This record gives sequence, C-alpha cells and structure tokens, in this order.
Amino acid sequence: MRLEIDLDDDLVTEAMRVSGITELEDLIREALRFLIAQHRRPSLLDLEGKIEFAPGYDHKVLREAPPGHECPGYKSKKPGKPGSRGCDLN
Repeated sequence: MRLEIDLDDDLVTEAMRVSGITELEDLIREALRFLIAQHRRPSLLDLEGKIEFAPGYDHKVLREAPPGHECPGYKSKKPGKPGSRGCDLN
C-alpha cells in the first residue's frame, strides 16, 4: 500500500535514535508491528481472579530474599507453612 503522509521530523528522528533503525520505511513497518503486538498482548488486569497461587505463596518473600536464595513457591525443595513468611533466610 502506498501512502503519502506528513510525519513530525523530531518524532521520526527520536524513533530512529532509540530503535537503531535508519530507514524510514523499515521504521514505519516496525512501528506497525509493535502497535499490533501491544494490542494483542493481554492486559494483566484481564487476568484478575483467574490466577491461583500455590498455598503459602508469599510474593513479598521473593522481593526480600537475597539473590540466589531459593524460597518456597519459587523453585524450592521445602514448601513453606501456610500463613508463614515461608522463607528461612538463615
């Protein structure tokens, strides 16, 4: 499809800079692919109420665990106790 369109020079320049794409035609194709992918990707809000976590899973523990430490509910060999913090950092 051929189309004549006026584009904002600053917008095109910035898009080329951040993407590394130097040809305008390639840049527009990539922008269209990205737009389509963004709209096809399900929103996390659409998943509300549809995800069931493992008993005793505590997402806050994973934030606090040191790098490399395995916590229950995340590749752990020992399950945590429901209601506990579920992670022995000792």
